[in-house]
Amino acid sequence: MAWDAKYDTNLDLWRPESAIKLADTDGNSGTTADPTWRPLSPNLDGTRFSPPFPAYISGHATFGATHSGILRNFFGTDNVTFTATSEDPAARGNNGIRITRTFNSFSSAALENGRSRVYLGVHYQWDADAAYVSGTKLADFVFENLLTPV
Repeated sequence: MAWDAKYDTNLDLWRPESAIKLADTDGNSGTTADPTWRPLSPNLDGTRFSPPFPAYISGHATFGATHSGILRNFFGTDNVTFTATSEDPAARGNNGIRITRTFNSFSSAALENGRSRVYLGVHYQWDADAAYVSGTKLADFVFENLLTPV
């Protein structure tokens, strides 16, 4: 769903990395370029990356919202407290320990998951917002129409 939407939309946006570095080419005198800006998304070797495909919509945020929605439907409530540890080898605190977060609902985890892509500098907030809506709708459809009790 997300991957189809990336290429089936009238939106053709540059990613934040390009927009920030090339802001002086956008025709708006109110923006200033920062050619040294880099996204926070490091590979294991420390190099930064910005995915080479359209920003809209965020696939990562779509997948997270779909996962969240399936869990909400399965448990019959969104209000479940749980703790999760990141599997991202680069997601470590100042002490070198993997990042662990506690959430009070599936949706709060999905929303933070989408926002993480904004903080990384590879998406805009509207990419994550649209992905949350579409992923949630997909989860509801799948749960109602394709998942059956065993």
